[in-house]
Amino acid sequence: MSSDRTHPVIGDHFQGLLDALNAGGFTFPVGEWERPKDLSEKFDNPPYALLRMYPSAAQFEGPLSDSQVDVVLRFQIIGVGLTERQAIDVTDICRVVMQPSKVTVASRYIQSIALMVVSGGISRDDDLPIPFFDSADLYEIKTTPGP
Repeated sequence: MSSDRTHPVIGDHFQGLLDALNAGGFTFPVGEWERPKDLSEKFDNPPYALLRMYPSAAQFEGPLSDSQVDVVLRFQIIGVGLTERQAIDVTDICRVVMQPSKVTVASRYIQSIALMVVSGGISRDDDLPIPFFDSADLYEIKTTPGP
């Protein structure tokens, strides 16, 4: 048995998800787990979506000969709005893009993208000049080596 293992690049998965969201034709921006900024570096006001890798260990699976060949990652898409409804609408719109046919990960084949938790509730952030609301969906993506 070889000791060489496949080392999937987690950053490629994140970039593939982010690219799919940005190609979705939304009327709101998508950020990388921080509030999006406009061209003058001022923070955008809601609505917007945030992509975040979920803080759980990535799982690697595969046969004994290469036990890290397959990847299972969890990620969140967080919809942010000026109202509860707007936050929910953002996550609803983003769900349309989270399909294996719409996401590409470099050198990987996407086996599945599963919605694990639909909106774990609404949170309100009063620490900003304008209160924001957010709604988060939890997903799981499974990939294996591909073309």
